[in-house]
This record gives sequence, structure tokens and C-alpha cells, in this order.
Amino acid sequence: TGIIAGLLLNLAGVADGDIVHNYAISAHYLEGQPKDSAMNAQMMELIRQNPEIGRKMAGMAGTAPENMEMFLSALQQQYGGAEGYLKSIGISDAEIQQLKARLGQAG
Repeated sequence: TGIIAGLLLNLAGVADGDIVHNYAISAHYLEGQPKDSAMNAQMMELIRQNPEIGRKMAGMAGTAPENMEMFLSALQQQYGGAEGYLKSIGISDAEIQQLKARLGQAG
């Protein structure tokens, strides 16, 4: 969910530093929250079947600011930001504009 929030905040024009800060403070609010055991079981099975995925995911658990920094950097380098990524997965310009409007970034 943090990655989706980061993607939407980037689309809304929020500064990377603010996105990273928001992500990092999530750890405080996630303490003691129950984990979704069904989802964890699915992830463990995926990693068991694809060890390379496990290696790539190592260190990405939790809400360390570095994780969001890496995500935002890759998003910018590979797609030019959230809008470029959304276009690359087939989201239309009209749909992106609707998202921006809902996020308070019309235009």
C-alpha cells in the first residue's frame, strides 16, 4: 500500500522528500497491526518458487525511508514519474487527468 500511496502522491505533485517522510512515519502507526497471514503465505510460496524474487525483495519490508527513496528514484529514471508509469501500463490520458483532478491537481 505504501508504494501505491507513493505513486499517487507523486502523480499529485507532492515533493519526494514529503513522500519519503510520510512513508517513514507509517512504521509508528503499523506497530502491533495484525499481519495478513493468507497474503504472507502467498508471498512465501511465490518466493519459494522464484528465489530471485526473494533476493530482490530482501530489505524491502517495513517502511524504511530508503525503500521509498529507491522506488521514487526508479520511477523517475524509468518512467519520468508516476504519469509516465501509468501511461506505460495502459492508463489513458483522460483517466490520468481524472486521477489528478481527484487528487487536487487538475491540469
